[in-house]
Amino acid sequence: MKSVVTKPLASQYQQILEREVGKLQAIITSEYERSLRGSSYVSFIKFITDTGDINENTKKIKKILRKIDIVENVAEDIFIVLPLTNEAGLEIVIEKLQFRLKKFGINMEKIETETFYPDTTKNIEALLSKFLGSYPV
Repeated sequence: MKSVVTKPLASQYQQILEREVGKLQAIITSEYERSLRGSSYVSFIKFITDTGDINENTKKIKKILRKIDIVENVAEDIFIVLPLTNEAGLEIVIEKLQFRLKKFGINMEKIETETFYPDTTKNIEALLSKFLGSYPV
């Protein structure tokens, strides 16, 4: 009988986390660079939800937002990238999400946001640190 060697769960989780963080880093970097090229705003939201399956909640959020908006989850966090969205638009999106998700009994918690426009002093390293710096990868 052959023995099956499996990686410990912690190692598997770490690999998945690294892959998810890497994917999100690529998305944030790509949208940051698009903002620079087009001299346009891009906004970012990071939050957790208090109930439900994160994958199901992510699907619900995708249905609420525009087709150009990007929704990803890493661990328990949900990230939203809002191209062509300034601070005022960001606030409207957050209010809309809170209102629509509340209908499903879902609350947004620990909300972090950032809006980038090319003439600001914010840089990609600061954005990546703010949104991805808490992950042990």
